[in-house]
Amino acid sequence: MGRVPRDSLNRISERDRRRYGLFVQYALLAAEEAVKDASLNTPFPMPVFLGTSRGGIVEVEESIRNGRTSAHLMTATTSNMAASQIAARFSRSSTAITLSNACASGTVAVGLAYRAIKTGQAKVAMAGGTEAPLTRVCIEGYGRMGVLSRGTEPSASRPFDLRRDGFVPSEGACILVLEEMEHALSRGIKPYAEVVAYCHITAGGSAARPSKRTETEVIQKCLKEASLEPEEIGHINTHGTSTVLGDRTEAEALSEVFGEVIREIPLVAAKSLTGHMLAASGPFEIAVTALSLRRQEIPPTPTTSEPEFPLFLPRTSVRHPFQYALSLTFGFGGENAAMILRRLEIP
Repeated sequence: MGRVPRDSLNRISERDRRRYGLFVQYALLAAEEAVKDASLNTPFPMPVFLGTSRGGIVEVEESIRNGRTSAHLMTATTSNMAASQIAARFSRSSTAITLSNACASGTVAVGLAYRAIKTGQAKVAMAGGTEAPLTRVCIEGYGRMGVLSRGTEPSASRPFDLRRDGFVPSEGACILVLEEMEHALSRGIKPYAEVVAYCHITAGGSAARPSKRTETEVIQKCLKEASLEPEEIGHINTHGTSTVLGDRTEAEALSEVFGEVIREIPLVAAKSLTGHMLAASGPFEIAVTALSLRRQEIPPTPTTSEPEFPLFLPRTSVRHPFQYALSLTFGFGGENAAMILRRLEIP
């Protein structure tokens, strides 16, 4: 898995900075880290699945603001460019697929990579999400919708908290390497965790209003695919955006599926620490879930000090033995995705 702070952009060549949008640059750096972490000798024959919601919106806005159009503008901002460049540099004789399913884009990409491996179409795949949405048009657009926090303090992102008033936008990329188990073990690789189920449902209907019914359904279908009962889930990485309606709908869906048990399952809302990276948040949260399983430790949700719902969100990291974990991602247009991971007992 790979994620890269923005100050690492100095590793991008001057040529690539001119030719490719910021979301492409983030993706390339994260892919480089992921390949290194997986000890892959590249180029390696593997498909690439990548999600992005806003693509090269930074460069489009800059072009309009400056009144100048670069010869690279169209290629720099094309949504598929991140996936195609990852494939060109790290893959060999394979395919690159770009998905745009709003905030669920990255999770859907990881899910499709999982399915490609599960069905024998690939032994190894790269998947994730990348996003650079910190532009005036995005901030004003989300602001007009009433879904942005008005807070300016570090604790402005407060998932499931009584004081929450909207999400805090952020940017970044997270790329994962998924690999068939025996193939990984034969290379001497110890995977972080095993994906055992993935489900994606597009509800349609409202463009932005979440659906408790569909969120409930996607969790239930994922549990069924994994042949698990709700009480067998030991940890949940929530979508938790800090919006008033979104968090309430998610809390109600969790209570619907898990009943009173939800009070005892330790949850995490990673966006309390990262903000909302749109398509990149889902893969990042899957990565956090995998690390939690390996370390048997629940990360904190430090900004939620006045919970509105009967959910267990530890404010500090907690040691916790568990075997299965659920990661959730939801998005505009009724996009709902769920993934269940299992802890591996590999010496």
